[in-house]
Amino acid sequence: IALGAFAANATSGPLLAAVLIATGNTASGVLGAWLLRDVARIAISLPRLKDCLSLLFIGASLTPAITATLGAASLCLAEIHPWSSYFSLWSLWWFGDGAGVIIICPLLLTWSSLFAKERESGDIADYGLLAVSLLFLGFLIFQPDSAIATILPARILVFPFVIWAALRLGAAGSSLGVFAISIMAAIPALRAIEPFGHEAGENLISLQIFMCVVAIMGLVIAAANSERRENERALHESREQIRYTLEAAKVGTWDWDIRSGVVHWSEVMEEIQGIPWDRDGGRIEDFFERVCSKDRDRIRRAIGNALSQGKLYQVEYRQIHPDGRTQWLEGKGRAFYDQEGRPVGMRGICMDISERKELELELKQLTDNLENQVLERTAMAEKRAAELQKMAMALTQTENRERRRLAHTLHDGLQQLFV
Repeated sequence: IALGAFAANATSGPLLAAVLIATGNTASGVLGAWLLRDVARIAISLPRLKDCLSLLFIGASLTPAITATLGAASLCLAEIHPWSSYFSLWSLWWFGDGAGVIIICPLLLTWSSLFAKERESGDIADYGLLAVSLLFLGFLIFQPDSAIATILPARILVFPFVIWAALRLGAAGSSLGVFAISIMAAIPALRAIEPFGHEAGENLISLQIFMCVVAIMGLVIAAANSERRENERALHESREQIRYTLEAAKVGTWDWDIRSGVVHWSEVMEEIQGIPWDRDGGRIEDFFERVCSKDRDRIRRAIGNALSQGKLYQVEYRQIHPDGRTQWLEGKGRAFYDQEGRPVGMRGICMDISERKELELELKQLTDNLENQVLERTAMAEKRAAELQKMAMALTQTENRERRRLAHTLHDGLQQLFV
């Protein structure tokens, strides 16, 4: 940058001016690259609105101010222009560099990233269509004595092409379109013919302003559309991940529109409940017909509490499967309301808990058997303890009788001895 700027200006002006201009160009380029790469951390394909705004603020507004400040000062110091014209020089310099960044920089950034990845056949066809459209545009409005340019404002005809390129091809397409239109428009601007028709200098300033507006519009539209597509892709992946997770866990989803009474359910519900999946959904009455009659009132109460109090709908119920077996299901969901607070529907999930209920029943039976065994063992232990206590009492009584007998015998023997 320094050598190029110095060589370009040293041959046509004072050495001091060439040094200052080269310094300004180098400083702005290095500072801008550092700010964009390390501070703003923009992606060179400009896929986000943040990247475009960073490029516009740093690359097209901040760094050109450095070049304009040193460049205008160098011309005044070299006495090429008086200091009274410093601000006008600074403004023209700043705007010219900024316009160059806005028009050229996105083209270089996006196309360098575009060549780094494999292009699809559809993209190649779109770029071919863009090239043909640009040639048609140039022939239509930028040719001398163009009839269209005299009927319609030529600048208006530029917008549809740039908008289409931004929506279809992103920042790479819009920047290519803006660059091509700038080249085609510069020729009649310099020749002072339609659609411009003024002096060359005035035409170029007008052209730069117009192309900057078009370029900014294209970049913003492309970035917004890219972010929208990325959000849609992330949303689609999230939905697919949730769907795969629910299918793996055999969890079905349902959506009940209270106003129409129609219930839509996922395809997993066909496997769970044996209800054929229908894109148009089914009636809520069909659901209650399959539920065991003893559980219907409990489900209605749970639904009523969820709708009136905003509570979580959660209920376990039995259903007659089309194959004739009775299965246990668990439903969970929440109601959603309109702006006036009236319930308009419910959404939730449904799970087959028949295996869990069977395990709970087996566990209950095991628990009951264990309790019965504990009671039986306790009764047997108490009976044995009572028998042992009875035997101990009998032994104690026998021991006491034997002691009394021995004492009585000793007492009688001693009396006979003394006599």
